[in-house]
Amino acid sequence: MEFTEKYTKKYVKGSTVVEMSYLIPFCLILFFLLITIIFYFHDKAILNAAAAETAVTGVEMDRKKIEDADLDAFFREMTSGKLIFWENITTRVDLSGKKIEVEVFASKGRMKIHLIQRATKVKPEEKVRWKK
Repeated sequence: MEFTEKYTKKYVKGSTVVEMSYLIPFCLILFFLLITIIFYFHDKAILNAAAAETAVTGVEMDRKKIEDADLDAFFREMTSGKLIFWENITTRVDLSGKKIEVEVFASKGRMKIHLIQRATKVKPEEKVRWKK
């Protein structure tokens, strides 16, 4: 068996190398995009849940007549150390009216998110007392 017959089948065409040079970066970009999307929705779920819990906690503190409740600090405590993606987070808590409203603004670069959670201040004991 000659040397040329033994090794001729192991050569790869040049077109395969060129195709892989386009395919590998495309796969890497898709992978990093997928990871970014997963981090985005993870942090959005955490911010949404923390805002909802802050609103409900505000209603409970309003029912118990606790005036010195710092709901913004409560929200910060709920989200501290849990966020992966969002960097600049600001909150606004509105205690006026019949609803407690928690607004959350978060941003990273050009991406922004705005969440609102509301909880109604209800007093069922007043309606039950006067109902005949």
